[in-house]
Amino acid sequence: ILPQGESGKVTVGDILGLNSDMLGVSSRNELSMALNLLQKRGKTRVLANPKIRVRNMEKASIKIGEKVPVVTTTNANGVVTESVNYQDVGLSLQVEPQVTLGNDVSVKVSMEVSNLKGEVKTAGGGVVYPMSTRNAETVMTARDGETQVLAGLGNQKKSGNTSGLPGLSTLEW
Repeated sequence: ILPQGESGKVTVGDILGLNSDMLGVSSRNELSMALNLLQKRGKTRVLANPKIRVRNMEKASIKIGEKVPVVTTTNANGVVTESVNYQDVGLSLQVEPQVTLGNDVSVKVSMEVSNLKGEVKTAGGGVVYPMSTRNAETVMTARDGETQVLAGLGNQKKSGNTSGLPGLSTLEW
């Protein structure tokens, strides 16, 4: 994985420094080996491993996530009615491959990652869910045996609670 425009070997350091500005291809097995090494060392986590088969020049999609209920309240002439719609939250991936004359595979990729950012109570007593959404659209081309990575769309939150007196709770007794 290299900054765009650079070429060379992929190192573990390159993988550890992966960010949304880095997208690339390595030859044959280098990237796969680096990713496998990082996974064995506990430096990566596979969140999902979906597989899909698609024909040349046809579109395919994968959705991983959940549907969140969104309640809409309307007031018409004093009559209040509520309706429920569902919003997709999670990962949505669309691909459209094309095999070139040189047997390279070019893939149009559209990816969206969305997640909830909590819940907010409305003045009417309802609940709304603010969402965070990240998108990427690109075309990637690879030769037989090459691995491609589209990265930088995910995020990770860590949270925890501690109890005790500030300053004293961290002292060892």
